[in-house]
Amino acid sequence: MSVNCRVKALGEKFVELSKNFTGLDQRELLEKYIGLVWKGYENLYERLVAKWRISLDNLKPATRFVAENRARILETKSLILKMLKNCFEKVCNLFDVSDLDVDVVLFVGTMNVDGFIDIFEDREALFIGYEKASLHYPKFLEVFLCHEITHIVHMKILSKNLNLPLDKLFNEVLDWWFTAALIWEGLATVASKVLVPGFSDEEYLFCNMPNCGNYKWFEENRDFLLRGAKELLDAKDFEVFRNYFMGGSHPEDISSPRSGYYIGYLVVKEAVEKIGFPRFIRLHPDDWRRTVLSVVEQRKQC
Repeated sequence: MSVNCRVKALGEKFVELSKNFTGLDQRELLEKYIGLVWKGYENLYERLVAKWRISLDNLKPATRFVAENRARILETKSLILKMLKNCFEKVCNLFDVSDLDVDVVLFVGTMNVDGFIDIFEDREALFIGYEKASLHYPKFLEVFLCHEITHIVHMKILSKNLNLPLDKLFNEVLDWWFTAALIWEGLATVASKVLVPGFSDEEYLFCNMPNCGNYKWFEENRDFLLRGAKELLDAKDFEVFRNYFMGGSHPEDISSPRSGYYIGYLVVKEAVEKIGFPRFIRLHPDDWRRTVLSVVEQRKQC
């Protein structure tokens, strides 16, 4: 197996000096933030703001958090750097990927997101906001990394098999598609559980994090959630996506956010038991809806 992982780390100086910035007004603080985190990558910064990956409204409280937790945040960055290669190799082994060429960008964000995929220097890259990743306790960081790495490995397989670059993959295939999100997040959750055993399902679903779901409620309402998911399989709507996959948001009849992660976990768990991880990750998007429907229908008959 060959894993070529290029890592770019941004923002360490901002973390080190953050205690000097907590009293600045928004304009001065933004100038420090851009200058110490995104210097030379201003266009990337603008794109991430436009995509809500960075929230200027959160900049002041996020800076206070960074200032108060500098040691932990820098330790998190160091631990991620130490763990990355091993985590990539674990994920590649699980999915029978022999060669991987990948970019990883570690950056200081505004406590919005801890992991996502975007373009860095004209290549698809895994972005990790290590200030927010510091909320995961050290032993759990490996779970988080395997979850996020599964996403970029899945994306690279899809991009290659469909002959589509990242922007077209999102715009033409994923496009806030409810079924795609179930497959995407469900696979990352199940993979991380297999690769890093020893935690509870609640933890693998990140329900222990703020605004990330009530696992007990999910379990008590499993059949209700699966029935509801069946009606949304063709939905390509940002509001539906937001209600099921974004922290703090949920439909009126579902009392907990991010229920889509739980539904996806149930679906993928059963599917990979039948066909295995290597085959599942290579499923064509045309097969995703049928895969989800098969599990939902089977559960309805039980």
